[in-house]
Amino acid sequence: MNMDMEKLLLAERAAEWLIRLETATPAERAEFWEWVTQSPLHVKEMIAASVIDAELHRLMRGGSIDVNKYIEKANNVRAIGDRARTDEALPTDDGELVPPPAASGRPRRARWIATAAAMLVVVFAAGALVLHNAAEHRLVTDAGEWRTKLLSDNTIVQAGPRTKIIIEYSNERRLVRILEGEALFHVAKNPDRPFLVETPVATARAVGTAFAVRIDGDKEARVTVKEGVVDVTRLSTALGRRKNVKGAGQAVRLHASEQVDVDAVNALAAKHVDLDVALAWVTGRLIFEHETVEQAVREFNRRNQLQIKVVDQALLQREVRGKFEATDPKAFAAYLEKLGVVSMLDEDSGTLLIAPYPPK
Repeated sequence: MNMDMEKLLLAERAAEWLIRLETATPAERAEFWEWVTQSPLHVKEMIAASVIDAELHRLMRGGSIDVNKYIEKANNVRAIGDRARTDEALPTDDGELVPPPAASGRPRRARWIATAAAMLVVVFAAGALVLHNAAEHRLVTDAGEWRTKLLSDNTIVQAGPRTKIIIEYSNERRLVRILEGEALFHVAKNPDRPFLVETPVATARAVGTAFAVRIDGDKEARVTVKEGVVDVTRLSTALGRRKNVKGAGQAVRLHASEQVDVDAVNALAAKHVDLDVALAWVTGRLIFEHETVEQAVREFNRRNQLQIKVVDQALLQREVRGKFEATDPKAFAAYLEKLGVVSMLDEDSGTLLIAPYPPK
């Protein structure tokens, strides 16, 4: 049985339980408890069915949807369990139809809404399955947005702004592709399924550890290890047609507080770093010690909608030091003003222009 069909059957089973539990006997409740504790997937589908049930209640109360209309027109909806029959009028001995006895749980109309929810849950699940799978296998952030995502193996991903990640898990390995941006991975240990982070120029491999990966365009990558050990290998495709490149095909092993920059030219070499500085972006800060204005501007621009443009080449090479909020480029501009420059927001382009004061 493929995964899609299995998920649909679980959704249908959860919908059945949602209805049966209204008037379940102690034996049925025991049966339900046995079923729902068999797998976390059963719990997940029960929660999904309950959410749909509650949402349909809300829509019906507000007059936003007429369930009866859709039930009458649908040809792919069927009643689940015996509940639909209990809501029918019952004939007396002389043939007269009388309403069924009231249930001890919800009123008749509310129970019909729940029944409709249970019948529709399969349709909802089928339509949402593709969207669910797409959301499960990618992570995208906008400018100024930090996001944390728990993956199916309990690995935690903390993604910075302007990041695009594709998640490709299989039974043999756990592969994450970073197309853009930066992310910190707290990898769940599983020796049988190595964890790989792939960029256009390098692959980082770990079993259970914490490390960060960032890329600049499609030519450079940086790997920083917070905990454990990570093997970094330059991809042969990153070399292009270059021949006799120093360090070609080289791999390097990183330990905690070590970092490596990977490009298509230089040999791979681990270096020690201050993690508080190197990973400050995870908490929304940027710490500069001996970076140039050009490097600092690049860090702000990669994370913000408001872009900084320095119109003086000499100023780009000046060193800066300090701690800044990663989402506040104006504060950085104010810092530069103290160094003898002027900043101005170009309303037309939405760019923050930085220039020296004009000579007197």
